Amino acid sequence: MKKLRTLIGISLLLCTLSACLSKQEFSKEELQALVDQELAKKLESYERIKLDRCRAGILELAGTIVDSILFFENQSRSDSSLYPLVRRPSQPEVRAIQDTRPIAPLFPDIRDSLDSIQ
Repeated sequence: MKKLRTLIGISLLLCTLSACLSKQEFSKEELQALVDQELAKKLESYERIKLDRCRAGILELAGTIVDSILFFENQSRSDSSLYPLVRRPSQPEVRAIQDTRPIAPLFPDIRDSLDSIQ
């Protein structure tokens, strides 16, 4: 138990010393320069995100406007077609079929096959 405490104590001491050795001392001017660099990066990122969102919103609005214009132009045409050279096909003529055959079951009666099983 005593060896374990000693080992843990030495480990903590080494971690503390290594943390203290790697600590860098900065002057106020150097710290201010680092803060200014990080602030500039954040502002640039914010502006880029803002511009991307604005561009996406404008493109969506433009698409809606174009769709509306095409819809209203299509409604105003007499043939209601976007392309004047392409005509919609006319509806085919529907003919009634006269079938004079008697109605017959599609499959043999199941009751007959069940009677033969019993």
